[in-house]
Amino acid sequence: MTLFIICHDSLPRYRVPDGARIMWMSPVAPPPTDLEVVTGYDFFEQPERLHARLSGGLGSMAVHGWLSRERPGGTVTIWQYRKFVTDRALGTPSLNYPGMSLVPEAGATTLDLVKPVPAAPHVLVAQPLKVGNLARQYERSHNVVDLLRYTALAIDTGVLAQKRTTAFLNETLLVPGGIELGTYPVDWWLPALDRLARVSLAFLDQHTPHDEDDPYQRRAVAFCQERLGSQLLLDWLREIRVQDSDARVIGVMHTVSEGSIYAGGS
Repeated sequence: MTLFIICHDSLPRYRVPDGARIMWMSPVAPPPTDLEVVTGYDFFEQPERLHARLSGGLGSMAVHGWLSRERPGGTVTIWQYRKFVTDRALGTPSLNYPGMSLVPEAGATTLDLVKPVPAAPHVLVAQPLKVGNLARQYERSHNVVDLLRYTALAIDTGVLAQKRTTAFLNETLLVPGGIELGTYPVDWWLPALDRLARVSLAFLDQHTPHDEDDPYQRRAVAFCQERLGSQLLLDWLREIRVQDSDARVIGVMHTVSEGSIYAGGS
């Protein structure tokens, strides 16, 4: 198993399992650490410009670059500096985010996060959210025009079949993090992430987010990438006849956060 923790302004806020690597996504050197650090910016030309527009989505592309170079096989696990997915709940259920468990920072440093490789099909993801309708759920929190433009580019680039457009926009489930949080077979994840990157980079070439001046809404590409990644994952699980409620593939998403209310981070 290859485990990457994507960080951009601080090291992980929980006890890091042995063998994990930090994917450091910043032009500033990381704080001193005994952990193995991979400089994510080394995989791109003009990384700071890309990071400003892709936000968290660039970290997954850096992991893709490392895996493509090293070809380790097996599974890849992707966590974030304060988020991780395990096969059991370790914290307190969030009052405002279904399926998420919150862990106080003091307790997170002592957690035993030794991560077993999940059983076949070797996938472990956050519990899917029941959103009712993907496009409407996006519209409630973001500018839906960005999702529609992203969907059109997914069709133009051959990532999404045109006949699947309605099913995608009307999808009733959303896997938090898409395919950028959790554990996946490397042989499946690499081409899947490559497809996402193709759409996201096309968006950068042809569009800007509808509300680019808003610090939150300018992350539109990452929000859309999460949703298309979730769809690619759900489609694959259904294709191999694995239910999206199967205990083998559904883990618990944790966030290091004080109290019982989840607050989104940077």
